[in-house]
Amino acid sequence: MLCYTGMGDEQRAHEQQVRYLRFKADESAQTVTGPYRQAHPEDNNERQAIHEHVSVPLPGLATTKHASHHLKTSGLAGASR
Repeated sequence: MLCYTGMGDEQRAHEQQVRYLRFKADESAQTVTGPYRQAHPEDNNERQAIHEHVSVPLPGLATTKHASHHLKTSGLAGASR
């Protein structure tokens, strides 16, 4: 938006300003939802764009040794590459 304004391209600057105002973070929402998110850490975790899900051990795969053995024998090791 500022780059287009600096280059004198007012039409593109306006288009980008409209998008910026539509998608910018609503800072007042942070203040309103803050106490709830502090009291409910699981909900706060879910609202994060990138977050971690904590898992429980699966039956039969309770140890790392068993899990790595299962991945090797099932052909899943390195499947994400």
